[in-house]
Amino acid sequence: RVERKKNIIIRGIEEGKGGIEGRIREILEKLEVGVEIENIRKVEAGRKEKGWMGVVTLRSEEERGRVLNSKGKLKGSEIWIEEDRT
Repeated sequence: RVERKKNIIIRGIEEGKGGIEGRIREILEKLEVGVEIENIRKVEAGRKEKGWMGVVTLRSEEERGRVLNSKGKLKGSEIWIEEDRT
């Protein structure tokens, strides 16, 4: 549980040219929060039509908080960002 405090989950990712990792980096750049990514893991769960899910480990809990606070900028898109509660 302690290790997951720096994780966020991004759902609804369409795989593009750069794969899941490239799309996640684009999404985080769009949020304009300037975070450092330690790890990205693709999770193939649910229906492919809804997009893939990625678990992103950030450098700190503070960065995670900034991402979660600015996720409203994605309103209207099919992408959801939430905390890792697993």
